[in-house]
Amino acid sequence: MNGARERSPALRSQAGFTLIELMVAVAIGTIVVLGGFAVLDASVSGSHEVFDRTDSAQRGRLAMDGVMATLHSQTCPSKTEPPIADARAETITFYAAYGGPEYRPDRHSYELQDGKLTQKTYVASGTGPWTWPSSPTSTRVLATQVEPVPGIAMFRYYAFTTAEPIEPTNELLPSTGSTLSASDRARTVKVAVAFRLRPGGGAQAPDLRTTYETAVVARTADPLVPTGPVCE
Repeated sequence: MNGARERSPALRSQAGFTLIELMVAVAIGTIVVLGGFAVLDASVSGSHEVFDRTDSAQRGRLAMDGVMATLHSQTCPSKTEPPIADARAETITFYAAYGGPEYRPDRHSYELQDGKLTQKTYVASGTGPWTWPSSPTSTRVLATQVEPVPGIAMFRYYAFTTAEPIEPTNELLPSTGSTLSASDRARTVKVAVAFRLRPGGGAQAPDLRTTYETAVVARTADPLVPTGPVCE
């Protein structure tokens, strides 16, 4: 018998992984883990985009509905005054009455400033002639992260055409940085509104912004009287 023991075949078959095999296994595992993180990151980013789109759509729709409802309720504060008191590219001031047992032509102002669409309401007092306070009775921010649509004024104003067919498609343009003239305000029967919203989280990607554009014809407008709103 030899002095040194010989390994049995069973022991010789229990060899472990080589260093190269371990390195390959670690590399494959790392690739799988990184791939999983990439999929997870893409899924989270996608859910954030969906939330941002939904957020801007909801806020924009509520803001536009509020502006349109008030504009549709335009009224003349007297037989000689038109509904619109001031008409600019990013600001409009007009009189509106919502109906009810008592007629009251409150004055409303909408303006876009520093990314905020704000409504100011001046409640009328008296029984006619009416008076309005110098400071707003209430101020409400309808939406934030608001900006003009490139190349389009936020508020645009239209009068009836002078030729058949009589339609409110004759655009009236304010002077740069100024308001419509008194004669043009007296002819205005339609107001178009356009703006866009960025997501509330502040995302700047253009494809995440939601654009809103619509128009309303004043209830005091009558095509049979194409000179302007009918004040009675």
